[in-house]
Amino acid sequence: MPTSWPDSRREKSALRVGAQFLRKDEQKTADYLRINAYGLVPAMEGNGVAMYESTIINEYLEEAYPQTPLLPKDVGLRTRARILEDFRDNRLYPAMKVISAATRGIK
Repeated sequence: MPTSWPDSRREKSALRVGAQFLRKDEQKTADYLRINAYGLVPAMEGNGVAMYESTIINEYLEEAYPQTPLLPKDVGLRTRARILEDFRDNRLYPAMKVISAATRGIK
């Protein structure tokens, strides 16, 4: 089950379930495109289900492997973790893409 994450918490959780990390451009191979037709990372296959997007994968890992939880037991702390993940996905990453494109001269 190939996968790739920039976030070490996710990498550690993925390693617990036997994930294989990709090298540059491996997401363009036929095997990977079978899991994620968009050729984007992260993506993985678990229990015969192909999935992509880190938040979806985290939710799957949380439910499929309850013995190694990603989130804290406390409901307030779990909520805070989800808020931070949402902030990263919807505010931080889009802003980083704009800055990255601007510094590389991409319009």
